[in-house]
Amino acid sequence: SERERQAKELRAQGYEWGQQIRARADRERTVILAEATRQANVLRSQGDTESSRIYNDAYGRDPKFYDFYRSLEAYRKTLTDGNTTLLLSPDSDFFRYFGGGPHQTKR
Repeated sequence: SERERQAKELRAQGYEWGQQIRARADRERTVILAEATRQANVLRSQGDTESSRIYNDAYGRDPKFYDFYRSLEAYRKTLTDGNTTLLLSPDSDFFRYFGGGPHQTKR
């Protein structure tokens, strides 16, 4: 019947419009994500550059403190989860700042 044909035509038209809207939204999403990724990469690069500048400046001012600070960062990154097991020789440089202090007891 005529009504069924019109209903079928309207459903088809609605489906087509839906497809167009979804395609447009997908394109916009892709563009937005690409721009956000680009901006994030630019900001990350700027942050890395600034971080390097600060570290280089710190090293130039006090190399011993810089080495100490970098060791603390290595401890933090390595021992974060609390379940880390390390097998190191007693003369390992990794824990060079742990010991030899004024309160160390002799055995």
